[in-house]
Amino acid sequence: MTVAYQRSYIFREMGHAKSHMIEATSTVPVTFSFAGGLVEEVVRHEMERSAGGAGGDARATLAGEYRRLLDGIYILSGEARLVAAQRIHQQFFGRLGWTEFFATEFRDILPMVTAAWVGKAERDEGCFVDERRRLQVRLRRTRFEDREGLARFLRHEKMHAADILDPEFGYRNETVDEPTRIRYATLWCTSIDERLKGASLEPVTHDGLLQRARSLSRPKCPLCSLPTVHWGEVRDAAMTDWLRGQFAGWSPDQGLCERCLEWAEVNAA
Repeated sequence: MTVAYQRSYIFREMGHAKSHMIEATSTVPVTFSFAGGLVEEVVRHEMERSAGGAGGDARATLAGEYRRLLDGIYILSGEARLVAAQRIHQQFFGRLGWTEFFATEFRDILPMVTAAWVGKAERDEGCFVDERRRLQVRLRRTRFEDREGLARFLRHEKMHAADILDPEFGYRNETVDEPTRIRYATLWCTSIDERLKGASLEPVTHDGLLQRARSLSRPKCPLCSLPTVHWGEVRDAAMTDWLRGQFAGWSPDQGLCERCLEWAEVNAA
């Protein structure tokens, strides 16, 4: 299993989070492209709500214009109608402020990536970065119902992408077991929350998070208190008695690591 968090979740405005020293990848400005299916769902939902009175008179007027434009393309057929519908939805997506919203939220990141795309999440939501430094933002349509909530969500998610792009963080794919992967993800998310609150003073790195995740993933030997995956077995009563004399409260069902067993065999002889 790999630590595949090419994510999340690139940069929103960093706020009081740690500044990342990353060189821009290109002098050509990168702008977002938006998946047509998601754009249409977002616009249709907002226009239906506006037609019902949500958002006031201005939104109701906009919804009326939207409906008239859609009605007007029914004289077209086939591909021409599909293209016209896509143009209308892209136009209204911008008029609803979403194009500007993403450009503003990601303005600190766009110079660091080679492409940026927003599309519908089939499974995991968040910001993802591939090996070619292309950013994908995957979202469910329902996220767009709460603009402030979406902004908060993206501020966390962009920090994952920011870390991936930061050479000082040192992100790379690693082959790990499932408990380690889960703990790594949890520790990474926690570190992001702390940095966004300005509470983290220590530099956060991939190696540091992974080392801690691996340590937490392994049970500790009750004798030396060190994490281990290599356990020994006490096979005779004399050794059991000797260990109990050295470690009050220890019992064979607690086990011990191979290192402690080797130490015990040498010292008990």
